[in-house]
Amino acid sequence: MMASPKKHVYQEGGWGWVVVFAACVAEFIVIGSLKAFGVLITAMKDDFDTGLWIIGSINSLHLGVQFILTPVASVVARKVGGRPVISFGGFLFGLGVVLSALTHHIAFLAVTIIAIAGSGAGCILEIVRAEFALYFHEKYDLAIFVSLLGAPIGFLLYGPATQVLLDTYGWRGAMVILGGFGIHLICAGMLVRRPTGIYKAIPIQDLTTEDQTTDQNEYQARRETEDQTWEQSEDQMSKHCEHQISKQGEDQISKQSQNQISEHSEDQLSKKSEDQTSEQSEDQLSKRSTQGPDPVKWRDSVVSALGLEIFINFDFVLLAAIRMFYSISFGGILVYMVPNGLSVGLTNGQASFLSTAFGLGSMAGPALAFFVLKRKLASCQVTAIIAAAVSAVGLALDPFIPSFAGQMVNTFFVAAGIAAVIQVVCVLTRYLPFTVDKFVIVLGWLGFLGGLATSVGDTLSGLLYDVTESFYGTFFLYSAAMVATGLLFLLDLCRARYREWSKESHAL
Repeated sequence: MMASPKKHVYQEGGWGWVVVFAACVAEFIVIGSLKAFGVLITAMKDDFDTGLWIIGSINSLHLGVQFILTPVASVVARKVGGRPVISFGGFLFGLGVVLSALTHHIAFLAVTIIAIAGSGAGCILEIVRAEFALYFHEKYDLAIFVSLLGAPIGFLLYGPATQVLLDTYGWRGAMVILGGFGIHLICAGMLVRRPTGIYKAIPIQDLTTEDQTTDQNEYQARRETEDQTWEQSEDQMSKHCEHQISKQGEDQISKQSQNQISEHSEDQLSKKSEDQTSEQSEDQLSKRSTQGPDPVKWRDSVVSALGLEIFINFDFVLLAAIRMFYSISFGGILVYMVPNGLSVGLTNGQASFLSTAFGLGSMAGPALAFFVLKRKLASCQVTAIIAAAVSAVGLALDPFIPSFAGQMVNTFFVAAGIAAVIQVVCVLTRYLPFTVDKFVIVLGWLGFLGGLATSVGDTLSGLLYDVTESFYGTFFLYSAAMVATGLLFLLDLCRARYREWSKESHAL
């Protein structure tokens, strides 16, 4: 009897808090760098003498690529562990940012920021979140809240600091310093360690030789059985001949010889049929070796390795759609927050402080959501609906607010709403009906879909700005995305209420 798999007992702390700190550092550097790129976008546009939407699209694609490549990093992390993947990603991220300062053509700038730095960032955020999820279950909402604090702290510090670096060293010198700081993500990766007994290695199946080996074993067993049968028949025949000769005498020798001749002829015929059968078996083996692996087993192996079976779960699909919509707004406001402030009449210094308001709001939103959920003042869906509504209104009003104080207050509420939605989505994702070893795959695919939406949405919003020469259409697009987010949460709330009503009906 096979032993039942041992159920994982969560430590709810211990070294897990060190991994949470590593996740906080990763959020601080990766998301903070996005804010820094937003501050540098105008200087980069002037240096390369190109359109603002082109530089903005590069920054947006940087954010999109780091999430699009997350499923690949998730598969690798599931095989080798999170530490090497995160550390390698940190090296690529810092290298890409440093190399971008050395470019003098817009295409090379896109390669360094999107392909190199973006690929590195894709190996970090979702992977480290999956790693500390192995330590927490009941306290996961607190752990994810602490880890997400790195992003608003990055907003608070990166915006003004980048403006100082820009005024002192220019955008190229600022990128070199930001890249050197980004290489410290390697240290964050070194802090990641898995608890004992988690993530056993996935067995590697040799699909190209499995069927061939089975057929060869069957063929060999059949040949051995035939040889044994033939030897037994020969022994029996010889014993029978000796007995007949001694009993019946010389008169029956001729008859026995004739019988032996006939039997020998039959044996030759049977051996010929056996040889033909063996030749047919060998031909089948050769044909199967040329045909390759079984396509059904190969398909099942690919589906299992990539975790594609999670797409048949409606809760996952709903959360994926929610993440795609809010990612459009989140990625866009990071890129175009400062340019929008400049377009309404703010100075460079005032516009750079919008990131400070965004950082404060990104801290206040998750804190308020955590308090509401912990005190059970409202459900996850209701909390997210209110947060999405607040951010949708703020995004629609943002291009119409000319004063510095108004921009600061509005940016605070927009950030608080989006960050609260992110907090709720992270909590709901943790309690999807999947096993622990699949959680990194779940985060990987959610990140991929969110990054895909960010890339498409921000490129479209940049084109809207280029056509209209204003941010009205761009920010209306972001507002519509948050409205769609709220509607999807409303759908999830109706499903939850219907399930409760069904249980009560069955109980009665």
